[in-house]
Amino acid sequence: MRFRVSLTDEAKQQRATLAPDPKSRVRRVLRELERDPYGPDTLRMRANVLRFRVREDGYRIVFEPGPGVREITVTRIALREVAYEGLESPPQDD
Repeated sequence: MRFRVSLTDEAKQQRATLAPDPKSRVRRVLRELERDPYGPDTLRMRANVLRFRVREDGYRIVFEPGPGVREITVTRIALREVAYEGLESPPQDD
């Protein structure tokens, strides 16, 4: 059974501004998240908030469990340098 992946308005805007090659790679990762968002490439971020991230080259895709059982919400798609601004500390091995 697949997961429903939704993007916040901020994440949609960030995806829209990507160059073609990174946009294609991010699209591939989003499709993979539909199959298994909690796979081996996913890391839970530190802190009390239930938030995860996936790396794709220099980009980070940050997401949270959605309101439904098989839903996730992507909150940020950004270069590593700015992906965690305004969030708790980045993951331990980032």
